[in-house]
Amino acid sequence: MRKAFTRIAQCFLIIMFTFLIAAIPVYGREPISKGILVVAHGVNDPNWTNPVWEVVYELKNNFPCPVALGFLEFVEPGIPDGVEELNQAGVNKIIAVPLFISSYSNHIEEIRYVLGLREDLPGGGHEGHGAGHEEDLERARPQGEVVLTPAIDDHPLMAEVLAEQIGLLVKDPANEIGILAAHGSDTEEGQKGWVDNLKSLGGQIQERLENKGIRLKDIKHGFVFEGLTPSVREAVYEAVYTDGATALVVPVMISEGYFTGHKIPGILKEFPKDTYRYPENGQRALITFKKSYASRLVEWRAAGKLWPQLEVAKAGETLELTLDKCQEIAQAAGKGYPCSVLAFRLAGVTLPILWPDSPMAADDLMVVSLLPP
Repeated sequence: MRKAFTRIAQCFLIIMFTFLIAAIPVYGREPISKGILVVAHGVNDPNWTNPVWEVVYELKNNFPCPVALGFLEFVEPGIPDGVEELNQAGVNKIIAVPLFISSYSNHIEEIRYVLGLREDLPGGGHEGHGAGHEEDLERARPQGEVVLTPAIDDHPLMAEVLAEQIGLLVKDPANEIGILAAHGSDTEEGQKGWVDNLKSLGGQIQERLENKGIRLKDIKHGFVFEGLTPSVREAVYEAVYTDGATALVVPVMISEGYFTGHKIPGILKEFPKDTYRYPENGQRALITFKKSYASRLVEWRAAGKLWPQLEVAKAGETLELTLDKCQEIAQAAGKGYPCSVLAFRLAGVTLPILWPDSPMAADDLMVVSLLPP
């Protein structure tokens, strides 16, 4: 019993002095100063880029470390400019967060190239520019380590946004099919990643809608790039003429621009107006529909690299309790409470200090919550 109280007392003391300790310089080595680089694709259209800037301004005002923006191409500031801004702020560890829908994109590899995380570029295609494009991409010069996080992929927050977008279009759910319209990839591996993520998002969307009493006939996906199967055109055709349903078409995209305003509407015009529904302007992309969620997604991805990762030993295996893993466990248990994030952050700081030589044993952990079970 005395040992248990000693452990509890140690935890409280460590939590109280964590920030004081973090402020003390470590002699003999340069202290780590972290910063966030938000990386977006870039489009020569202020209607697309301005919402991205709004997200970054929000992060700059609220995040506890320097935040900069870098566009991959077409507009300024470029990625090297964003890196230099962080260099000037004294940052020597950059957490680069791609504000992209999918990690399975040649654009991600281009970002890795610019940040010095790979020496050359992948082959070209729909998304990438391929060999020879190195001349067009200026490489950044970070003054320390660079860590690239995953893109949005099938994150639950993205599923929540899409579920709300589709929900606004629903009139007769039993006779309606949701269509997720996405970019896709020209590589086999990349396309598999896109398909897997879209299927995962579809399942999460169905679950969220069903929790609200809305049960759609199905949720499918289609790709805007010609040559990828199924295309948006094929997905809508199948929903309308094979399944006899109304197609609820929602873009899975970062901001509104050519694809949401011209490409997809152009495809839909090939079908009778009463066979599909499509969101209004301002409701067709992540940022323009839910800017706060875009900020939260960047924060989430960054947090996974900003704070220490907790290792827990269970059944002879060591599990890295990342923020994503905590969310996965919480969702499986039906408890996605915000306090789980706070507990994760505190545990990531304190437990490695209490047990520095080996992973914490899962059986030695007990979660106490004031919320209902």
